[in-house]
Amino acid sequence: MSTTDKKETLRNEIKIICEIAIEAFQKFKPNDLNHEQLNLIIKAYNRFIDEANKYNSIRDLESLKKEALTYFLESPAGTDNVEYFWNHERIVQLAIPRVNPLERILKKKKITKHEDYVYITDILVAAWQEGHITEEQFFRLGKMADDYMMK
Repeated sequence: MSTTDKKETLRNEIKIICEIAIEAFQKFKPNDLNHEQLNLIIKAYNRFIDEANKYNSIRDLESLKKEALTYFLESPAGTDNVEYFWNHERIVQLAIPRVNPLERILKKKKITKHEDYVYITDILVAAWQEGHITEEQFFRLGKMADDYMMK
């Protein structure tokens, strides 16, 4: 696949991800979101589509795709909008792996990439407070982050 084809493929994938994300949020609005917050989320996904058309590097497009998927990768299974998103025919056709970054890092038992370190430091407290991880996992991840910084 040529570089131009790869860019167009990524732009198309981002557009599909964003369209289905918007649809998922509109059909299954999370109870903790008010109307204004929902509108901000929809605007963000529309902005991702616009940005994809402006980006010229594969790396930037891959990063944008990852950002567009973040909510659906990190939210717990069983949430109506998350399940709607992952089970949508157009998403299934993209064959995007559904891997929770927290679970991946916990399985590795070590933080090896700066990207994972930043992710952990950004979400660690919220993940514990919201019940996505146990207290034991919270302390394990905190130790992994400390160990990574000591390298």
